[in-house]
Amino acid sequence: MRFLRTNTAVIITVGPFLDKSDGVTLETALTITNEKITLTADTDDGSAPTNILDNVTGATSGTSNDLNYITGNDAGMMQLELSAANTNRLGRMFLSITDAANHLPVFHEFMVLPAMIYDAFILGTDVLQADMTQILGTAVSTPATAGILDVNLKNIADAAVSTSTAQLGVNVVSVANDAITAAAIGTGAIDADAFAADAIGAAELAADAIAEIKAAVVEALNTDTYAEPGQGAPAATTTLVAKIGYLYKAWRNKSTQTASQYSLFADDATTVDQKATFADDATTATRGEVATGP
Repeated sequence: MRFLRTNTAVIITVGPFLDKSDGVTLETALTITNEKITLTADTDDGSAPTNILDNVTGATSGTSNDLNYITGNDAGMMQLELSAANTNRLGRMFLSITDAANHLPVFHEFMVLPAMIYDAFILGTDVLQADMTQILGTAVSTPATAGILDVNLKNIADAAVSTSTAQLGVNVVSVANDAITAAAIGTGAIDADAFAADAIGAAELAADAIAEIKAAVVEALNTDTYAEPGQGAPAATTTLVAKIGYLYKAWRNKSTQTASQYSLFADDATTVDQKATFADDATTATRGEVATGP
């Protein structure tokens, strides 16, 4: 069985042509016009085979099915031209070349393959197409983005998955270098409730990961800089960064104290950013809560 590419013109080797008398002697000088070429194709649908070439008379040129001896070949082999129309099908084909008066019949079988399969297996210029169309007999739904298979999560550890954000906290968009970023994880998707107690400890973190965490803390304390708090009333509940910032600002920046007001200035030593009332009743000196300036 030889393979052909569908709907593609090709020149094939046919033979050998052997003398009819002894079945051994090579026929190397046959008259081409005495040759009769027949090519049939099986239909695979329960119908009779299709005649593609029906006892066509051999010709050396000028046709789509020229038959000629192969130049320099001494083994009684010829070459036959098949047109694209001859191979415009899929499946089995059977070829016979006869000249009852001079040589034994020559027979060949062919399998016509889809172009993609022929190119992948024979030429090595393509890859086999392997589209997923079904899972357990059910058609695969069209993905939201072409080329990316949608994943519909049904079970985790044999338990049904709900649609709640508590259970489906992480939305994995893709797995590739830098493909999963903070944007791919919803706000609040991963919190303390998503981890069992002691789920992540020193044993679960690589040594270099712990070193990087320590380095980040040291950098935040020793390298990173923070602007001083601006004008406004300090909040009763705020971050450590803000609280330390107010303490440093009160120690560093210009401040004034009159009989009625405490004033804390901005870095420009001109603008009052914070202030507080001041009173003295000769028994107790009272400074009010710091408020915004000026």
